[in-house]
Amino acid sequence: MGETLISVPDIPLSSGIGRGIPVVGLGTAADPPVAFEVIRNAVLEAIEVGYRHFDTAALYNSEQPLGEAVAEAIRRGLIKSREELFITSKLWCSDAHPEHVEVNPCWQQKKLREFCRENGILVVAYAALGAVGTFYGTNRVMESEVLKEVADARGKTIPEVCLRWAYEQGIGVLVKSFNKDRMKQNLQLFSWELSEEESKKISEIPQSRACLVLGLGTAAFPPVEPEIVKQAVLEAIKLGYRHFDTAPVYQTEQVLGEAIAAALALGLIKSRDELFVTSKLNLKLEYLDLYLVHWPVCLKPGSFEYPSKLENILSLDIKSVWTAMEECQTLGLAKSIGVSNFSCKKLGDILAFSKTPPSVNQVELNPCWQQRKLLKFCKANGIVVAAFSPLGAVGTSWGSNRVMESDVLQEIAKAKCKSVAQICLRWGYEQGAVVVMKSFNKERLKANADIFNWELSEEESKKISDIPQSRGHRGEEFISPDGPIKSLEEFWDGEL
Repeated sequence: MGETLISVPDIPLSSGIGRGIPVVGLGTAADPPVAFEVIRNAVLEAIEVGYRHFDTAALYNSEQPLGEAVAEAIRRGLIKSREELFITSKLWCSDAHPEHVEVNPCWQQKKLREFCRENGILVVAYAALGAVGTFYGTNRVMESEVLKEVADARGKTIPEVCLRWAYEQGIGVLVKSFNKDRMKQNLQLFSWELSEEESKKISEIPQSRACLVLGLGTAAFPPVEPEIVKQAVLEAIKLGYRHFDTAPVYQTEQVLGEAIAAALALGLIKSRDELFVTSKLNLKLEYLDLYLVHWPVCLKPGSFEYPSKLENILSLDIKSVWTAMEECQTLGLAKSIGVSNFSCKKLGDILAFSKTPPSVNQVELNPCWQQRKLLKFCKANGIVVAAFSPLGAVGTSWGSNRVMESDVLQEIAKAKCKSVAQICLRWGYEQGAVVVMKSFNKERLKANADIFNWELSEEESKKISDIPQSRGHRGEEFISPDGPIKSLEEFWDGEL
């Protein structure tokens, strides 16, 4: 017996030419890439269960297997002609309609959707489920407590709730799956609707763009020659890295800007928009994707040395600082704002008065300092945790070799034929954190990005969770009995 086809409704296009666009489509981008045969079979199975909208691009390297699948579907009689399908392809970074943007309950794009609606532009959502498993995605959508609560109450899955929410916003949705059962399940969204109360709960989910889960840090202590940093950034871009982290104290802002300009000139990227750059003060760029308060510390104006002199440390007025950060975002200088090295209590202080909560808290995080309390607090409040020193910061003034020389991590790495670095980065990724690692070596850059097509076992994760814990970067340089911060206990609010 053949498959029961599910009828997917169309949304009319403003051009009025041809058919409307089916509100659910199958995306064919795979990161990392999969074999042509996997894509071809997935498209055929999708057609069998009722999909009629397919999304591809030259960049995805999926146009050929999609075309072959369409021809095979006609040959088998699954469809009568090409006209039954709606196929979207695109030039890299083109502005053709419909508008393809990241849209999901954690990044709802309200301003953009309103603009597109007023101008007759249909919004089509990619990363509708958060793009878990890609280098740019996160699990914040699939692990949202709000979405889980709504899904449980309705007897639905979180993907079904996300897709129904998008449909009710009047936008098209691109979902990606190579699993036939999930493809069928993703179409079960037209015979029910969200209540007004459920829609309101979803509208109140904290908002932030997806932050690329693997970033390249540019801090080096002692500092290295600017040309080394520049070449490392260029090599990283060639390998696919799109998230870079810098700060004035690292003395790498200028050279990072130069590397980005060189990458544009060399054609490695088409525009600045392809990169996600984090700093703790503005670079010579039109905007920042993420702007962080570097430490919960205030220094006298003009104090730019690190470690700072104790007499230059002042009391921090976090309310004034955060209000200024919010203004930076309002003015378009930063797309997202956040903090670095903040405890649960200090985050709570900001949440108590802020109009815009921090989207990210960048902190020391690795198997030897797992920050379980902070991770739980940030998850509950919709704050992404970004990990610095994920390998222990060997060679820095505050780092040590305790991570890279851990017997537990070495044992797991040997058993899985991976490096200790890969084990640490995969562990960080599985905690739902963004990992910002640093390397100026091309081969290590490649190896450190190879963490997405395998996973740690439950037993391995348990072994890592049992590793003795201690903070590496304690911030002792800010502590003085005569200053505003008198002890480490006070500085970290007991989170030591």
